[in-house]
Amino acid sequence: PASFTKRLNRTLFKYNVWVLGLVASLTGIDVVTSASGVGCCVVAIGCLLALGRKKQALHDRLFGTAVFLRDVSSDREISEKIETDAPIGYQDGQMDPIE
Repeated sequence: PASFTKRLNRTLFKYNVWVLGLVASLTGIDVVTSASGVGCCVVAIGCLLALGRKKQALHDRLFGTAVFLRDVSSDREISEKIETDAPIGYQDGQMDPIE
């Protein structure tokens, strides 16, 4: 999995329109509003890259991230193993011991 910093930067880039729009509405600076429009175009074109061979949008390529489908069956196996390995007195993943 990607680090928190990588995911944060990716998210800020991907949603720059919302971030810049919020800054523009709070400050009233017209230049920020214009930058928001440019950012929207960059992200829209960048998302079209996901149709290519690598299946990665611009924000994923820039920050070295990728989104993969997760195998739900392996998640179920892991959660079943965790439940069977739970200490005595704990049930269904609860944090409070059974009294």
